[in-house]
Amino acid sequence: MSHSSAQTYTASATGWYAIYTRYKCEKQVVKDLMSKGIHAYLPLMERVKRYTRKIRRYQVPLINCYVFVKIEEQDKVKVLETENVSRFIKPGAKLVTIPEEEINTLKRIVGDETLDVEVQDFKGQVGDLVEIISGSLAGLKGTLVSELNKNTVIIGLENLGYQFHVNVDVKMVKRTTK
Repeated sequence: MSHSSAQTYTASATGWYAIYTRYKCEKQVVKDLMSKGIHAYLPLMERVKRYTRKIRRYQVPLINCYVFVKIEEQDKVKVLETENVSRFIKPGAKLVTIPEEEINTLKRIVGDETLDVEVQDFKGQVGDLVEIISGSLAGLKGTLVSELNKNTVIIGLENLGYQFHVNVDVKMVKRTTK
């Protein structure tokens, strides 16, 4: 690395970055990063496994092998030196920060457990830009994908290059423009 990045240190700007971890090591990576004083976030979804005599609940990562860190420029090496961290995720050739809104979107997606509900009649067409107008995902925009008893809205997280399909009650969706 060149010494020209020293200018970034003076700004001391903190930003969110995605890192790629070894498979099934996400939770341990978060613990290791936190012990180094690095703010790390791992979006987890609850899963339920039913057995004959018991029900087991456990949490799995929303996106396998991804952990999000909020760091300053000088902490990047400290992150990469953490065991089971492979690399930073770069959508292109350049490392970019993830906007706070996209991290908040991930938090809202994993925090809402009442998304899968039955839908009524909706006057929209596949490809329409729609916005969720109520519930914990209010304000999110996406594209209407299908209308088979449920409306599936694609919520694109542009800087991650990742998309989620979310089933939403028709009363919570309206057609919108960009």
